[in-house]
Amino acid sequence: MRTLLAFSALVLASACSHPVDTAGAPSFGASVQAMHSSQTTPEAASDEAPEGSGAVGALAQERYRTGQTRPLMPTTTSSANPSSN
Repeated sequence: MRTLLAFSALVLASACSHPVDTAGAPSFGASVQAMHSSQTTPEAASDEAPEGSGAVGALAQERYRTGQTRPLMPTTTSSANPSSN
């Protein structure tokens, strides 16, 4: 009786499973390729040095020594005009 129950459970379990991509299937690795292509950029976005590079830091130190600073960013937290009420 146990053997019959085990066999029927095995048959039912195998009937519910669906085929998994194998190395011979044409779609094998398609999701990996899609993820790889969506996360890569075809070329560099800019020819300038990246923001955290040593060249940018050296230029910032040179501007500090010579007193040539960049203008500050605006410090407002909202773009709404409170005086227009």
